[in-house]
Amino acid sequence: MARPNDRLFFAITAGVGALLVVGAILPTFVVGLDAAVGAGNDQRAYNFNRTLRAITYAEPGSLAFPLGGAILLLTGLAGLARPRAWLILVVAAAMTVLFIHTVRTTDYLKDGDEVGVYLCEQPELDDCIGFLAPAVAGLRADILRLPIAREREFLAPGRKEFRTGGRSGWTLIGWAIAVFSFVAWFRAAFLVTNRTLPSLLFVVAIGLFVLGYFFVKAVAGLE
Repeated sequence: MARPNDRLFFAITAGVGALLVVGAILPTFVVGLDAAVGAGNDQRAYNFNRTLRAITYAEPGSLAFPLGGAILLLTGLAGLARPRAWLILVVAAAMTVLFIHTVRTTDYLKDGDEVGVYLCEQPELDDCIGFLAPAVAGLRADILRLPIAREREFLAPGRKEFRTGGRSGWTLIGWAIAVFSFVAWFRAAFLVTNRTLPSLLFVVAIGLFVLGYFFVKAVAGLE
């Protein structure tokens, strides 16, 4: 059942929702490609980057963050006005979806500021960077329309090359979701068990699973 102090939980929910919307308005992602003209000592290298904002980058994977933020904001305000147990479950479910999507998006991001690009070894670029693939493809198309692309020794970026990264908006979104997800899961578990220790152990188990996932990914990346 909902408790009187759940108004604090719903206030935090609304605040997190607002943070996600703000993060989506800020520069969120960056994609990049490299091109060159000539070879050897006479080669001219070009680095192209494009910044994306989640709220205007019209891909479902990107729009999930501002839409999720709006849902949390509205749910938090509704819970502030009239706390209900089922609203806690709605928040926990929304955070589960957002958390999974955040982990998946983290897999898509490399280092948008480093020199050089990555090469997707999967059949399609979407398999490597998901909803960021159309932005990379669009940037490549724009590069090929530049005057330098008509030079005889122009070296075009590959169809499956990419450079991706997060910006300030992504940092805000990622941390807000990562931290509040565990708060929401704990409150939902406590709603079911009405006991602190089992609820805490449930959240710790999730945390260990997530850490294990990133550890395996890191080991796989070193191979």
